[in-house]
Amino acid sequence: MDFNSANTLRQRILDETRDPMAAAAALTELFEQHPEVYDALHMQPGVSGLIINNPGPDANLMTEKYLRNTQNAGPSYVAGMQNPRRDPKAAALRAKGKWKDRMQQAIQHDTWAKGIQGADYQEAVRIATEDGGAAYTSGIQKRAGKVAKVFTELAPHFAGVSQAIQNMPQDTDGQREQRLLAARRGMIQIGQRRRGIGGATS
Repeated sequence: MDFNSANTLRQRILDETRDPMAAAAALTELFEQHPEVYDALHMQPGVSGLIINNPGPDANLMTEKYLRNTQNAGPSYVAGMQNPRRDPKAAALRAKGKWKDRMQQAIQHDTWAKGIQGADYQEAVRIATEDGGAAYTSGIQKRAGKVAKVFTELAPHFAGVSQAIQNMPQDTDGQREQRLLAARRGMIQIGQRRRGIGGATS
């Protein structure tokens, strides 16, 4: 399939589906069922006056960048573990209400809070950093195949949301606010679809 044919299919969905989240879902379904369409959108002609601003992420480039960045991130990982921006235990305890909403059964017996209270953060930091981050970076490199698989699955979802939002007006503050809300709902929708959960987002 060539770029123009793929772009026609993409634009038809955007024109016929006014709700951004419905458009994102429809585009994601198109890209998943017909990967040749998604691939063709990345063969955009290199000319002025682009037909489509952003065809969505390329899974291969996502994987390559992620592996390259994490390979060099050992020192940053150690520094981040040793110098957190907030107390991890306190932050986790403040999120108890959020977890209550999502994990009612565990919270009913208070096992979540008890587990956090009993955690030894200093010991966790020592274990995580004593090798200079080598286990962190090597672990990611060993999972390169899994990383590539996940990014390949995610790319059509990200593209569907991105293209739906690009199709929304952005002239006024209200319109730009709607784009931000659509981006949030789109990310939630991606998570729900990957977990097999339906329903509206909020």
